[in-house]
Amino acid sequence: METMLDIFEQAGFDRNHAQSPAVDGGPFDNVRGVVWTALRALYPARPDITTLTGPPLKDNELPATYIHTQLRRWRLLTERDIQADPIMISLFRKAIREGMSPEVGRRLDEVVGLNTMTHREFVDHVVHAVDRQRKKGKKLEDQTKDIQRKLLQLQLEELKAKEKRREK
Repeated sequence: METMLDIFEQAGFDRNHAQSPAVDGGPFDNVRGVVWTALRALYPARPDITTLTGPPLKDNELPATYIHTQLRRWRLLTERDIQADPIMISLFRKAIREGMSPEVGRRLDEVVGLNTMTHREFVDHVVHAVDRQRKKGKKLEDQTKDIQRKLLQLQLEELKAKEKRREK
């Protein structure tokens, strides 16, 4: 009973008013929002960080969109503004780094002061790191294809040379 009175007091109601039998007939909908806010203030949600970590960034997904989607997801799950709490900002940014490829994660770990940057700067760094990694990956893929093409050409020339020797 004392806890309920504390909640009503936190919501801005008089303790005696909450115990009054006359209040029993009144609709609760009129005060539901205020009481809910008081409940959240007294008993904040303790989110499990493992459930907050989202899926990894897809190869064709834009990094800024990924961050925005994860931020909305975190706000929905925690029911609070992530940007207002420095601890939640750090946890969110750590989860974002974990959602990236290991190469991008290492590159982001090398950035000094990443957790103290503004949200816009953080997003810019992530986008830059992902873009660099994707360009590097594309370049390596192109080099691999080029090497395979050259190898096939050499093998073909070698086969042609063997056939010419057999014909003689």
